[in-house]
Amino acid sequence: MRRPGLFCSLLAFVVSGCFTLQPLTTGAAPETGTSVALYVNDAGRVALGPSVGPEIDRLEGRLVELDNEGYVIAVQHVYALRGGVQIWNGEQVRVGKDHVRSVSERRLSKVRTVALGAAGAGSLTYMLSRGLFGFGLDDASTPTDTTAESLRLIWP
Repeated sequence: MRRPGLFCSLLAFVVSGCFTLQPLTTGAAPETGTSVALYVNDAGRVALGPSVGPEIDRLEGRLVELDNEGYVIAVQHVYALRGGVQIWNGEQVRVGKDHVRSVSERRLSKVRTVALGAAGAGSLTYMLSRGLFGFGLDDASTPTDTTAESLRLIWP
């Protein structure tokens, strides 16, 4: 196989799923360990500014703890109001309930996952049939005999 990296990348693409952020209903609390997004209000931006940074729109990560005071999340991404994204490595941040505008939970989207899987399977089938991974159904592996053609007489 000539291109194992390409094959592994495409295989990972095919088996990956699509996730969406689904708002929690009023009064519902997310379970500890789930992936959540906390949308921060103006008071939260001021309070979290020194530790997280200015102009925060939302924090995404795994919920570590939820109590009457607020949320503790292991932050994976910090999204800014103007579209910037910072990647974090699970540092824990406490966010007060009065600093949160809304909460969403990261859930698997079945429709998008099926569509992605079908597109990936079709791409994989196409690439395998064209021999783009070093094996497949191409005719390039069939040797040709060029000796007979080189010995052919030029005149009749």
